[in-house]
Amino acid sequence: TLAYGKAQEQTPRLGPVALLMLVNDVAEQLALGPESDPALQVDIPSNLRVSADPDHLHRVLTTLLRNARSALESLPADRPKASRVAAHVEEGLVWLDLRDSGPGIPPRIRETLFQAFSGGGQRGSTGLGLTIALELLRGMGGDMMLMETPAGQGAHFRISLPEADGTGSRISRDGGWG
Repeated sequence: TLAYGKAQEQTPRLGPVALLMLVNDVAEQLALGPESDPALQVDIPSNLRVSADPDHLHRVLTTLLRNARSALESLPADRPKASRVAAHVEEGLVWLDLRDSGPGIPPRIRETLFQAFSGGGQRGSTGLGLTIALELLRGMGGDMMLMETPAGQGAHFRISLPEADGTGSRISRDGGWG
């Protein structure tokens, strides 16, 4: 997909990435924060590290947060506009949840959301953003899925990535050291 979309990505250079710092960097670049409109709440432990390529993960988070902001900006003025990024560790994996209070993703789009050129939910979208984001995550040993949400009550994406200890070693899925 990356080659077909003419986006030539470098092989991931995995190392320990401070997740909170990276999310805050993306939020700052997109002018998102607790006081912004739409607001962004971040709930990530300050010492949490993932084994990832920082540039690739930055691109993934930028895609997801930009999409959320766009969806929220389309809401009527009287509807709350907020998104939240939270993370926790379970069995050597970091689970990163990105939620928004937007209109949600229609069922017709959900079916092909991660397929290239299937068209996104926005006018003029090629549908490549999430496809590329998913491939970048998988290249780092991670994954992404769209979680079920009630109709019209926002979108919820869940990302998994290997946890990294302070030295950059990956923690395997069975809880041992990799």
